[in-house]
Amino acid sequence: MSLIATDLASASLEAFNEPGEVKRGLPPEAYTGEAFWAEEKARLFPNNWVLVGFAHEMANAGDAMPVNVGDSPVLLVRNRDNQINAFHNVCRHRCLKLVDEPMNVGRMLKCPYHAWAYGLDGELRTTPYFGGDDPKSVPEGFDAKEHGLTPVRCEVWYDWIFVNISGDAQPFEDFIAPVKNRLQGMDFDQAKLVGVIDLGVVDTNWKFLMENFIEPYHVQFVHASTTDQPLVDHYIVDDGHCQGSAVDLDDSDEGAMAAAILWR
Repeated sequence: MSLIATDLASASLEAFNEPGEVKRGLPPEAYTGEAFWAEEKARLFPNNWVLVGFAHEMANAGDAMPVNVGDSPVLLVRNRDNQINAFHNVCRHRCLKLVDEPMNVGRMLKCPYHAWAYGLDGELRTTPYFGGDDPKSVPEGFDAKEHGLTPVRCEVWYDWIFVNISGDAQPFEDFIAPVKNRLQGMDFDQAKLVGVIDLGVVDTNWKFLMENFIEPYHVQFVHASTTDQPLVDHYIVDDGHCQGSAVDLDDSDEGAMAAAILWR
């Protein structure tokens, strides 16, 4: 039995799953327990589609962005065909991290340890001196085609970049379908980036941030100066894996719906 099953087989977790009019929140261990967090990193994030970045932040060929999905370092790279791919951010030689911070790598990704170099599509290009004194030599039987960067399943939907570490998540089209249905009629091809809100690093568990955007209960108190929609007009969006809170607007407002949508 895993640590999470042992630690959370408690009355508080059972109460969370009990039917009834009043629902209980998750037990404290879900927000503070190291065992719970370890299980999330091992099971939740790798096995699902995870939003990891925005395409506008990688506008040029050679732009590379390192991200972490749980404990797995992943590298996003825009190639010369204007496609964004994802790879495990480790050299195939000695597993050193290839890129530590966002940068433009030019035409090649080069390992800082032994200078193995990879193309923007992950193929191994050069292994200097790997076979001895000759900079172009390789050991007998070594096939560079078998030692390219290990790809990570990656999809770009308009400006949003998603990855799936395990490769076992549902087809991306099935995953994104509830969002498409909810936003029918919006022409994203006409959308333009006008600004970015940077909240910085928030020192809290990730679930607390998601719950804040999902529930509208706090809006009339915390955001009284920015919205005048009463609580009764707000409702929860729950389309399977797509959850958020929303309020319908009348024709005098720009757009038919304002919504905060998150993925779990």
